[in-house]
Amino acid sequence: MKKALIGITVLAAIGAGGFVGYEKFLKKAPLERGTEVKLILMQQVEAGKDKEGDIVRFLVAEDVLAKGGGIAVPKGTLVKGKVSQSRGENMFSSLTNKPARLELQIDGATLADGQTLKLGVEPNGPLDQPLSLNRANTGRQNISEKLKGIATDPDVMAALSQIEGSFRDGGKVDLSNEATKKGFEKIAKELNMKNLQEAVLGDKVADVNSVLDSTKRAGNVLNDPLAIGAVLELANIAGEVGSKLGRMLSGRKIVAYPGTPISMYVGESIQVHPR
Repeated sequence: MKKALIGITVLAAIGAGGFVGYEKFLKKAPLERGTEVKLILMQQVEAGKDKEGDIVRFLVAEDVLAKGGGIAVPKGTLVKGKVSQSRGENMFSSLTNKPARLELQIDGATLADGQTLKLGVEPNGPLDQPLSLNRANTGRQNISEKLKGIATDPDVMAALSQIEGSFRDGGKVDLSNEATKKGFEKIAKELNMKNLQEAVLGDKVADVNSVLDSTKRAGNVLNDPLAIGAVLELANIAGEVGSKLGRMLSGRKIVAYPGTPISMYVGESIQVHPR
C-alpha cells in the first residue's frame, strides 16, 4: 500500500511538472505588424540575368523579439523570395525609357511552430508591394580596408576565390588544403570575424557547409549559432569580392551581392511561441 502511494505521488509530481512545461510551451506573445526584420542576401542577383520566378534566399541577420521580450524569429532563419521583374540595361535604354529593373517578391519565412511570417517592404505597407533593388540600396560598403592589405597574399587570394565561388556557383568551403586554410585563418583574424575564426580553428567547417547547403536548397537551416554566424560573415566577404569584380567589369548593372543588408517588416501581427 505504501509503495502504491509513493508511486502515485511520483506520477502526480511528474504530471504536474509536465503540465507546467506544457503550459509554458502554450504561452504566446504578439509579434506586431511593422516590427523590423533585418535580412542578409545569400546570393548574387543581377537585373537581366536572373529570370522572373527564380528563387532568392535571405537569412535573418539578427534575432527578432516578440512584444515583451523573447526571441520570436531567431537569427539564421531562412527567408525566401522570388524575382518578380528583371530587366537589364543597354545603350538604348535611356532612349526607350526602359532602364534596368530588379524587383523581388518576398514570400516570408516558416517559423518553428509552423506559422508563416509574412513580410512587407514598408512598416505599414501592402504585402504585395515588391522589393525594388537599385544601385543605391545594393551598393556595397567596404567591410574593411584591412582586406586590401592582405589581398595580395597567395593564401588569402585562394581563400577569397573559394568564398566568392561558393556563393556564386554553389561550391563548398574546402580546408583540406593547408595553404587555403591559412588564408581563411588570416582573413578571419584580420577582419575580426570571430565565428569564422572559431569554425576554422575548431575544425567545424563541415557545420558551416551544412548551413550553406541548406540555404542553397531553400530548406530548413540548422540551428547552429556558430555556423550561422560564420556563414553571415562569409556572405559579407563574398559580396565584397563580387562587388569589386563587378565595378571593374561594368558600372551600369544593377547587381545585389551576397551580404547585402535588407530591412523588411512584419506584414501581419501574429501570436508566436517566443524562446
